[in-house]
Amino acid sequence: MSGQDKERMHIEYLPQAFARHRIVTGDDGNPLDYIFLEVNAAFEEMSGFSKDKILGEKASAILPCFKKDGFDWTSVYDKTNSDGDSVSYEQYLEPLDRWYEITDYSGDPGNFSLVIRDVTAKIKKEDLLHKNMLRFQFLVGSMPGGIVVEDDQRNIILTNRSFCEIFAIPAPPEAIVGSNCSNVAEEVKHLLAAPDQFPRRIEEIIENRQTIFGEEINFADGRVYERDYIPLFAEDQSFIGHMWQ
Repeated sequence: MSGQDKERMHIEYLPQAFARHRIVTGDDGNPLDYIFLEVNAAFEEMSGFSKDKILGEKASAILPCFKKDGFDWTSVYDKTNSDGDSVSYEQYLEPLDRWYEITDYSGDPGNFSLVIRDVTAKIKKEDLLHKNMLRFQFLVGSMPGGIVVEDDQRNIILTNRSFCEIFAIPAPPEAIVGSNCSNVAEEVKHLLAAPDQFPRRIEEIIENRQTIFGEEINFADGRVYERDYIPLFAEDQSFIGHMWQ
């Protein structure tokens, strides 16, 4: 078996969809379209198009969204062939109603190849997580009590106005996101009745990683607040941060 035959067999049995194309240019030399030269079985399954239907055909005739989906496909293909570098990006294909991760790399002059992976499930999961985060941000922002959520390195990832007001932080909540909460504790400890004990107790609680409810915090001006500590764990039970409220 020749090296070329081995390469074709490898491509045919790739789990990812593969397609090789030739660029069609206009009189000015700019790319206008591209023609299917080779596809594998995974591409046929992904697209629903058989080789007999698409080989030798222009993409604009196969994919109606070629110039209508808000993405300049031809410029990406032209860049890939011009500089020889591969380009990876995520793209929604309207006719297929799916999201794909596409890796585009050049071959012979005027040709390019694509390796395509369906990432619809990943995109939908990310979108769901984003929506849930927005809902959580709204919930935290609207609660009357002070709340701060930290990651496993004690960086603030979410807080609200009440938290800033309790500790006399002049900045709005969004301005302190990304700040390290251990530094914040040092800056505000002078407000507490036992300033040096305040950051030490925080470290002790975090080290134990045990849920605490209703622990009192005494301020120097006579105010008394209760705080809850809730450690946060991932599905694999790895520690990912904590919430104070």
